This record gives sequence, structure tokens and C-alpha cells, in this order.
Amino acid sequence: MKIDPSLMNIGVNLSSEQKLRRQDAAAEDFEAMFLQMMLKEMHPKSTDGLLNAGQAEQMFYQFMDEAIAKDMVRTNQSGLGLAQAMKNQYLK
Repeated sequence: MKIDPSLMNIGVNLSSEQKLRRQDAAAEDFEAMFLQMMLKEMHPKSTDGLLNAGQAEQMFYQFMDEAIAKDMVRTNQSGLGLAQAMKNQYLK
């Protein structure tokens, strides 16, 4: 596998404000992913589900969990504060 050298400089020429925005987005994405994993574990494990526990049901729940998690982080309703803790850490 050959690595493209131009990819090594991604983000090097960004302003400090742009870097901060990217870090904030990454912290929020991480919290949303964590919440999505928590939501996934809360679904019933029975075979008699909404769509008969098939692949369609799994996909439906995955998309629903992702949307809920992103919305919870965007509106500061998660109650975890994980993204804010990460932001505070890299501001030190």
C-alpha cells in the first residue's frame, strides 16, 4: 500500500479557529457515537420486533439511534458532558 504524501499535510495550513472548530466537531462526533452505542444496547433483544428482527429492523434502529444521538449532542441534552470535557482538555 502506497501512502500519498499530499495527505500528510492535511490541516497544516488551517487557522487556529478552523482547527478549534474541527476539534469541537470531533469531540461532538465522539460523544454522539458513544450515545449511539448506549442506545443500541437499550433495544429489546426479542425476535418479535417491529420488523420481525431482520436486517431491515437492525438498519432502522441504527439510523434512528444515530439521529437521536446526534440531536442529543447538538441540543446539549445528552447529560454526559463528554464532548465538553474533551473540549476543555485540549484548551489547556
